[in-house]
Amino acid sequence: MSLTFNSRVCNLEASASIALMEKARQLKAQGVDVISLATGEPDFDTPECAAEAGIAGIRDGKTHYVNGRGIPALRERLSRKLQEENGLAYTPEEILVTPGAKYAIFATLFTLLSPGDEVIILNPCWVSYGAMTELAGGVPIYVNLSEEDGYAITQEKLEPYITEKTKLLLLNTPNNPTGRALTQQEAEMLRTLALEHDFYILSDEIYEKVLFDGRRHISIGALPDMYDRVITVNGLSKCAAMTGWRVGYLAAARPIVDMIYMFYQHTLTCIGEFAQLAALEALEHPEEFDRMTESYRIRRDLWQQRMSRIPAVRCLRAEGTFYGWMRIDKDGMSSGDIAAYLLERAQVVLVPGNAYGEKEQPYVRVSLATAAEDLVRAADRLEAVLR
Repeated sequence: MSLTFNSRVCNLEASASIALMEKARQLKAQGVDVISLATGEPDFDTPECAAEAGIAGIRDGKTHYVNGRGIPALRERLSRKLQEENGLAYTPEEILVTPGAKYAIFATLFTLLSPGDEVIILNPCWVSYGAMTELAGGVPIYVNLSEEDGYAITQEKLEPYITEKTKLLLLNTPNNPTGRALTQQEAEMLRTLALEHDFYILSDEIYEKVLFDGRRHISIGALPDMYDRVITVNGLSKCAAMTGWRVGYLAAARPIVDMIYMFYQHTLTCIGEFAQLAALEALEHPEEFDRMTESYRIRRDLWQQRMSRIPAVRCLRAEGTFYGWMRIDKDGMSSGDIAAYLLERAQVVLVPGNAYGEKEQPYVRVSLATAAEDLVRAADRLEAVLR
């Protein structure tokens, strides 16, 4: 018998950001002084209080199977967090703890979508939304947003793409890669469309704590009549520098959560209790989140100031996240060409914009979750090459 594979997997494109991270590791192993600005991961260590809680859990034998939905104490704390901070009235039974927000998104898509269902995805977008939609049997429908109007989400842009097959809209706020945050007006408009055309919204809020300049995070599930129409996804990876602990969660109406859990229990058993205890402790120390966010704001301002000196570069002022979204105009190069050119000439790793659905214009994404001294060195190299 010849070896064959699932066509859905065969048709996927590799994750550009993961591929570039691996390329940077290989070059560093060869002794090349590469500065990687590709990794979407905080450069901070997990807060000591959370790490100690996890270590204590391991020492106390909290390394066995637990309730697959998540330990009660963590779900109760998340329920209180969502109520107090997001205006979302979900009970602990309506919360599912998952191995990172990424799995929460995939489990939701796999559970909600039937073959041929359409998912509206706002471009530019995180690299895995489309791939996960296709793996779940859905059809990604991309709606291109534009820098010219600040990547605004408007009814005029969305309505032509809504059909009787539209099952879900994927929302990410603040957005990776652009750094743009959802406005109240946009949230109200999306609510109207969802109710009028009868579709769900998956709200990826993993960067909710990384907002700048006094902006307030908006959870669309808190709007009237949206309780049973929104699946809210979040986690501890970005806000608490806990990427390796793999603790995410989703919150939705009980019938939705119960069905997602049906899928979950046949693909996973549970998240390690010690990791959940670490997450529980991290939630009790929001000052750690604020400390990291302030550092990202300082780096954003530093990067903006340095890039403004290079005529070929236009860098958007991020409203949130720890990314810089830049347009680099050089000799008619595409974003992929630019990323390859800067890796070769400047030994700086950036992610090309085409990985995020920006196929036409020469954008690249920069991770500012990098030590300030490395950002300065990278800026020096880019300026030397691009000027």
